[in-house]
Amino acid sequence: MNLSFIKLDINILNDSKIKFIRKMPDGDKILVLWLGLLCLGMKSGEPGVVEIGDGIPFTAETLSIELDIQLNTVKLGLETFVKFKMLEIWKNKELFIVNFEKHQALGKIRKAKEQSRITSKKHRSKVKKLTAVTVTQSSRDGHVINSDKTDIELDQELEKNLHQNVSTNDVDGSSIRISHENNFPENICQLCKEPFVDGHCPTCGWEGDF
Repeated sequence: MNLSFIKLDINILNDSKIKFIRKMPDGDKILVLWLGLLCLGMKSGEPGVVEIGDGIPFTAETLSIELDIQLNTVKLGLETFVKFKMLEIWKNKELFIVNFEKHQALGKIRKAKEQSRITSKKHRSKVKKLTAVTVTQSSRDGHVINSDKTDIELDQELEKNLHQNVSTNDVDGSSIRISHENNFPENICQLCKEPFVDGHCPTCGWEGDF
């Protein structure tokens, strides 16, 4: 379950079995042993099974070392737990805490975790959709531009349009070159509309060089 806690009834000390255990020799240590078994059962890969690792059961000797309780006290405690049907020892010598899932409400915890997972998934999906809508709207408003063209291609296209639609200066800057058809006779100034005199316009000096 990967839980870092165990569920413990606040009335545990009033339980008849616990009261009897505490009256036994080293009774309080046996109670500590029981609490240690509950913790180990929750840490296990299979809740309720007290094992060192997958398929490796704790023994009285290893429990004595793990929980720092004298070996004789551990053995007495295990015998008592089995007698009170608090613990089972399976054929492979694995220790199993009786009704562990029920007392720890693991079914409810699993259900709550699953519901939380579903809720989180729905929330992430909703946020993702809202983000997508925001980006799309921003693109429509001109804040975001999504194009497959590179910056160089866009610059080249802009420059081409400028050459096609905007007049440019001559290299020497002395005259203005205008891109349009010559609709006037060769002896008429296309700027002043005056007849040429001696091959040029008497008003502006235009020589008809287009």
